[in-house]
Amino acid sequence: LEEGYTSIAEVQADLGTGPGRYELRAERVQDGLLLTIRDLDEPGRRGPEEGSEKRLAGIGRFARVFAHEVRNPLTNIHLALEQLQAEIPADAAEGTGPYTAILKRNAKRIGDHVTQLIQASRPLSIELVPSPLPPVLEEVLEQVRDRSKLLRMRVDLEVEDRLPPLPMDAQTLTIALVNLCVNALEAMEEGKGELRLRAYQEEGTLLIEVADNGKGMSPEEQERIFQPFYSGREGGLGLGLSEARNILEAHHAGISLRSRPAGGTSVLLSFPLVP
Repeated sequence: LEEGYTSIAEVQADLGTGPGRYELRAERVQDGLLLTIRDLDEPGRRGPEEGSEKRLAGIGRFARVFAHEVRNPLTNIHLALEQLQAEIPADAAEGTGPYTAILKRNAKRIGDHVTQLIQASRPLSIELVPSPLPPVLEEVLEQVRDRSKLLRMRVDLEVEDRLPPLPMDAQTLTIALVNLCVNALEAMEEGKGELRLRAYQEEGTLLIEVADNGKGMSPEEQERIFQPFYSGREGGLGLGLSEARNILEAHHAGISLRSRPAGGTSVLLSFPLVP
């Protein structure tokens, strides 16, 4: 661990008092390493969580009304785009095609956001099925491509050959990874950002890394980044990374965060593989 970096991981373990969630923090201190363990389920921390639950319930009620009001006009937009594509002359389609494709993809993203807003207020229930990971990673890149191009940022995908199938729910895992990538893009400077999505296997564990060269985070920000309603961006709702954490926990994935101010951020996800 390099000086100036703080590494934080959230794990589930039984330390003799029953299963619980713990935060492991490692910090370089002079010539040594300071390790701390914090119980995330201790009674003193339940007050704020109860407040978050009430806010999520309120958002759930709002989201159901919002979804009804948004999805109908969104369907009309989809239909109009389909008709527009059908009526554009072939000689003009080459010039307009990329723009109508962007409109369609982002109209779909709006619909996905509405769905995510509803799901964020409900208990997560998924079925894990062993599935290939590369198609999921390719879909993640497809969903963030428009934003990265508009911001003139570089996005790299590195996938180790012959990765074994990963027990997953492909749809929700895609959502979690997209949220992590979008958060990384928002942390980087326009025209200078580099996002790396990497997948590899190590000692019976499948690892996915989302790394950026953005503004980084302070230790205080790292503590709160996955909490509901916390956002480091002005106007942010603060549910994207909270939802990502819930999805990853449902996949039994460990989350390790490595960051420092002005030094970029790396989020490492570790998924246990079925023997």
